[in-house]
Order: sequence, then C-alpha cells, then structure tokens
Amino acid sequence: MMFNYYKAITMEYNEPVFAPAIYTGNNKSGARLPNYYEENCFGTKARYDFQVKNLCDYDYHEYLDSDNPIVAALLAHMDHKGDSKALVMAKTLNKLSRYNLNEKDKAVVIDFIERILNLKGDDLKEFNGYLYQNEYKEAKAMISAYDEMVKEHEEMVKIEEGLKASGKENSKESSKARGCF
Repeated sequence: MMFNYYKAITMEYNEPVFAPAIYTGNNKSGARLPNYYEENCFGTKARYDFQVKNLCDYDYHEYLDSDNPIVAALLAHMDHKGDSKALVMAKTLNKLSRYNLNEKDKAVVIDFIERILNLKGDDLKEFNGYLYQNEYKEAKAMISAYDEMVKEHEEMVKIEEGLKASGKENSKESSKARGCF
C-alpha cells in the first residue's frame, strides 16, 4: 500500500518523496522490522526501500513539550521508561487538552489512546486517581466531555435501532395487509 501511495504522489507532483514507516506496535524484542516492499512477476522485480521508525525506540518524556497534536497522540506508543500506563494516559490527555481540537477530534484521539493503553483493573483505578489531582484537571475535563459524547452516541444508536425495528414491523404489517405474505 505504501508503495502505491509513493508512486501516485511521485507521478502527480514530480517531486522527491520521503515516506518513513512509523511502526506503532510493541516490538521491544528487538526483532528487525521489514524496511522494504518487493514485487516479483516472472523475474521482473520492483523494490521499494523505506525507513522504519519504531515508536517504542523513543522516550515519551522527550516529546511531552511538543506542540504537535499528532505527536501527543502517539506518546502512548512510545517507551514509557517505567511510568505506568495510567500516568502516561493522564499526561497525554493533559497535553492534548491544550490544543484547539474540536470535540469530535478529541473523541477520536481519546479513543485511539484508550485502545493503545487499554487500561483495566488497577491501571484504571490509578488513572481515575490522577483525574482527581489538580495537576490533571484538564485531563479530567477532557475525559468527562468524552464520556458524555459516548453516552449521547449510545442513546442515538438505541433510538435508531428502535426506529429501524418499528419500521420493519410496520412494513411487515402493511405487507400482510396488502396480501404480500
């Protein structure tokens, strides 16, 4: 896929393209990540080499002062250097709360971070404890707004499902009345 984008951009703009692969998985084992893509059809080969940046190789502390919201969202993928997942979540949300993101963008970023860190049990309790510390009041406000959006979305889904179900029942009844069944 990356190769296809590289070719399309090169052909469209006729400019050099730098396209690193940013690995967001957990590769602390030191296993070598692939840094090329190759196609081969009866001896005709095309090879695309690229740089791989593994976020686990970066200390998230070094990026807490970044002004880039994308970097802030990726903090959760970086090496936590002994900090708990709960503390990383609190610091990341605190950081993100300072950006001028609309509510939908905030929700997308929070969902992204929650899926990465996957706080459960004691981690979740620890995170909730951080939210009551004055230092993390922005994170608390962000999470509260997110939780409210999730509740509203769930209510809308229930309403839509109810409307669909009642619409199906009504259409079956009207079909029966017309003699279609």
